[in-house]
Amino acid sequence: MENIFLGIIQGITEFLPISSSGHLILFNSLFEGSNVDISTLTLLHLGTLGSILFHYSDEVMQIVLKPKNEKDTLIKIFIGIVPAVLLGAFTNLSEIITNSLNIVFYTGVAYIALSVLLYISKNLIEGEKGISSLTYLDALSIGLAQSIALIPGVSRAGVTLIAALLIGMNKKDALLFSFLLGIPTIGGAWVFSLVSYGIDYSLLTILSTLLAFIFGILAIRILIRFTLDSNLYKFSFYTFALGLIAIIVS
Repeated sequence: MENIFLGIIQGITEFLPISSSGHLILFNSLFEGSNVDISTLTLLHLGTLGSILFHYSDEVMQIVLKPKNEKDTLIKIFIGIVPAVLLGAFTNLSEIITNSLNIVFYTGVAYIALSVLLYISKNLIEGEKGISSLTYLDALSIGLAQSIALIPGVSRAGVTLIAALLIGMNKKDALLFSFLLGIPTIGGAWVFSLVSYGIDYSLLTILSTLLAFIFGILAIRILIRFTLDSNLYKFSFYTFALGLIAIIVS
C-alpha cells in the first residue's frame, strides 16, 4: 500500500507548486518505519514524465518532428536546464541537504520561503512575452530559478512559473515553458536514478507508476487552471502550514 500511496503523491506533488521532494522527506519523517525504495521512485519519475508528454503531446511532437523550425525554443530549453545540471553535477547540493541531520528543519524553512514567493505571485501582472519573445538571458533566469528546486521544499513548477511571470511572460506560455523545461529535467533525474539504483519492475511498482501518470495529468490541469485564474497564491497557505509542521517536527 505504501507504493500505491507514493504513486499518487508523486503524481500530484510533482506538478503542483508544493514540492514532491519535500513531501517525500516529511513522509519519511512522520511515518516511522517507512522504507521508500529508490528504485521505485525512479520508475515513478517516468510516470510523471509521461504526464507532461501526454498533456503537451502536440507541442512536443512539433518540436520533435520539426526541430529546425523550433531551433530557438530548443536553445532556450537547453539554456534553461544548464544551471540545474551544473549545480547538481558539481555541488551535490541535493545529496548534501538530504543527508543532513537537520533535513526536516531545512525543508520546513524552504517551504516557508516558497509560501512567500507563491503569495507574492498574487500581485504579479501578466506580461505579453511568449516563448519566441524570450531572450537567452530570460531563459537563463528561469533556469536559475529552477536550479533552486534542488532544495527539498522548493517547488520546481512554482519557482519557474513565478520567474517566468516576473520577466513578463504571458501565463499560457509561462506554463508551457515551465513544463518543457521539466521534460529534460525530470528525464535526466530518471536516467541518473536508473544508472545509480536500477528499477523495481514488480507489478505493484508498475501500478504505482501508472497512478503517478494519471494523477500527474490531473495535477497539470489543476496547476494550469489555478495559474490562468490568478489563484497560484492559494497554494501558499498549504506550503506555509507544511513548513510550520516540518519545523515543529524537527
